[in-house]
Amino acid sequence: MSPTSFSRSMVCLLLLAGAWFALTSPVIADDDQANSYRQTLKHHGIQADAASITAMLREIADRTDSKTRVAQLITQLGHADFQKREAAMLALRDMPDFPFQALKKASEHTDPEIAFRASKLLQTAKTSGPSKPLTAAIEYVRLRQMPGMTQPLLNALPHIESRLHAITLQAIHATARDDDRQTLRRALTHEQPLVRRAALAGLASILNDEDKPLIAKLLGDPNDHVKLEAATVMLNGGERKVLSAFGKLLDSGNIDVRAKTAAALRAATGQRFEYVAYDKDDKRQAAVDKWNQWINTNGDTAELKLPITHQRLYLDRIVIALYTGGGVAELDMRGKEINRVNIPDVSGSWSAQRLHNGHLLVTRYGQKLVVELDKNNKEVWRYATGNAYPWNATRLDNGNTLITIGQTATEVDRNGKVVWQHKLNVGSLTDVRRVPNGNTL
Repeated sequence: MSPTSFSRSMVCLLLLAGAWFALTSPVIADDDQANSYRQTLKHHGIQADAASITAMLREIADRTDSKTRVAQLITQLGHADFQKREAAMLALRDMPDFPFQALKKASEHTDPEIAFRASKLLQTAKTSGPSKPLTAAIEYVRLRQMPGMTQPLLNALPHIESRLHAITLQAIHATARDDDRQTLRRALTHEQPLVRRAALAGLASILNDEDKPLIAKLLGDPNDHVKLEAATVMLNGGERKVLSAFGKLLDSGNIDVRAKTAAALRAATGQRFEYVAYDKDDKRQAAVDKWNQWINTNGDTAELKLPITHQRLYLDRIVIALYTGGGVAELDMRGKEINRVNIPDVSGSWSAQRLHNGHLLVTRYGQKLVVELDKNNKEVWRYATGNAYPWNATRLDNGNTLITIGQTATEVDRNGKVVWQHKLNVGSLTDVRRVPNGNTL
């Protein structure tokens, strides 16, 4: 179907903005996916077994000076000795946890040799076939629910690049066993919030009554992400009293926490009070007051839909991509237009997604681009789709973007690297969704 078959405009309605991995998401072993990750590990000379993956994770955990090492290697890219420059490139290329962010910064270095070599490494990472071994190892552990991996994952987590944090927490949730309980309990008091969250992810899958008092202490954690995940574990464990903690987190200073809190409350209660995490304070406060009033009145007796599992972040907004004119219209749940985003010099906006941080993800069909715009409509990210036209784009909970391009479904990371792709040799692929078990629809 060509876009010219529409007389006025093509609209794409999206109520949601990405997915959120809650601590009770089911893990379903996908043989094809697991085999793909096994082949990636084999490509890098790593066996897909607990001993080999543990050794890799131990190497990462023991690399306490990893940032210093990366900085030294980047400096070495500009060394006067050609052999040392080449050695630095190889060392950076072969790191299990490829230093995307450091190299991206280095690609703008004042030393042209460092900038050139950093850019070359980034380009190689974008175009290389197999994914990096660390990603493959973590995903393999998650899909196979491999026992004995909780401690190695916890140890390595503080040294793993942020883009892999979400899947590492999912892997810990999948691999946790009763034998790991004491390890996970100790990790609840770790100095790093990320590790405390990982401990909650693990305990969520083996929760017993003796765990609850320890988890309840984290409702007063200084980090709001930890508070939210502690409240989620407690609520899924039948502790209604934590609904008040959710009410307080609607006022979090962190927009991501606010969006996820609202998603959890809606999933558990079925209530909607037009709460939008990125609204202005005064407008958002009215919805917060309604939520807290409902919790105080009904929290002890209302029927709850538990456990809270994999949730989409519904924002109580309808976003319409206008093909003619290239703009985006935003409506409230009553159908009233409350915002119109006019994008200069653009035609053919085919889909739009409001992200929970208030940004917009828009496919520019005519320009063969997918772009992310901030609240001021300034472009903060883009992905060029080459010679094919993009139809739909969705931001995933792992930070990657899933795009339909011509006949192909493509997942790209923040650096534009293709991490997954599937082609259908029939017509045009206009929509794609990533479902809770990790499969793609």
